[in-house]
Order: sequence, then structure tokens, then C-alpha cells
Amino acid sequence: MKQYHEIGIFAQVLFKYIWQRSVERRIPPKLGRERSQEEIRPVFLWADESQFFINQYDALFQSTARSSRACTVYLTQNLPGYEAAFMSAGGRPAAEAFLGNLQTKIFHANGDPQTNNWAAESIGRTKQIQIQGGLSQGESNRSSSQNSGASLAVEYLVQPQEFTELKMGGIENDGVVDGIIFQGGRRWLADEKGKQVPRNFIRHAFIQE
Repeated sequence: MKQYHEIGIFAQVLFKYIWQRSVERRIPPKLGRERSQEEIRPVFLWADESQFFINQYDALFQSTARSSRACTVYLTQNLPGYEAAFMSAGGRPAAEAFLGNLQTKIFHANGDPQTNNWAAESIGRTKQIQIQGGLSQGESNRSSSQNSGASLAVEYLVQPQEFTELKMGGIENDGVVDGIIFQGGRRWLADEKGKQVPRNFIRHAFIQE
């Protein structure tokens, strides 16, 4: 893209489309799922800065990619990049429809509020107990009083600001890149206050090499 600009993007998108169609055709219609799992070689599609190369066919391909023994790995900076790419197809709804077909999502440090809010919404909310307390003191008679209480609220499992605080690697972070991994339909056991609690996400530190 940096060398050939629009022509380079067009050529890469065309190559990707041909590859996707070829992958979809390589499994015979009468071949059952079990036999295809044993006989058909798994393949993958990897795209860095994928917002430059996606189009409407990606959503269609991704809806059946698993049956075609294909794994799609798309890397991008933020959600608005996908929205701009799908502008002609409806913007954010089209982008979210595509992202909904990607089962595993790995979130790294991000400064975009829209992306962080969407990531928090994707992971979900839970009922949490919130504790409040206060202290008041009178000047004249030097008396004081305390009060406390608790309430039940529905809050994000991962707050949006947590995505802004993840380590980004490099020397200053000893080569550690923090990530929050989410996968639909999967439960991880997370260590919380010494207890193993099932969660639909897990925090992981990736080591740069």
C-alpha cells in the first residue's frame, strides 16, 4: 500500500478474494464434517492493518470459514477504521456484523474511547456490589459521625479505562505486552483474590522477542 497506494490496495483485495473463493471450493459438497477435519489441510488468512483490505465479502466468508478449515487473523488499530471501511455498507452496523463472526478477540493498549467502550461491551457486564462510606465532623462540638452502605449495580467486567493502562512492550515495560483475550462460548478460570472464578475473558502477558 505504501509503495503502490490505491493500485496496491486493489491488487491485494483482489488476491484475497480469489484466495477466499478457492478455499470455499476446495471441500467437496458430499464430504462430511468429520472427514473434512481429517483430510483437508487447515489454512489461515493473516492481514496486518486489515482495515485497508476488508470489504463486504469478508463477513460472508467468515460466516462459513470454519467449515472450510480456514482461520482468519485480522489486526487493526481501532473500531473507527473498520467503520470507515464498511461505510458504503452501512458503517458501524456492518463493521459489528463482521466482527461478530470473529470468535476470538485480543485487545491490547488502546487510546480510542469508542474502541474501548465497544471492547467492554463485548466482554459484558455483571452484577457487582458497590460499597459507599462517609465521615462527617462538626467544628463546634468536635463531634463526628460515620455512615456506610452497599448497593447492587450492573457494571462492566472490564472497565473501558483498563484498556488504556495495558503495557505496550518495549524497554520501559521489559518487553511485556498486556492483552485481554475474549472468546465467545468459552470460560476461563481466572484467579481473583485467591479463588478460581470462571470468566469469558482472561488477561495475558505476551513477551516480545
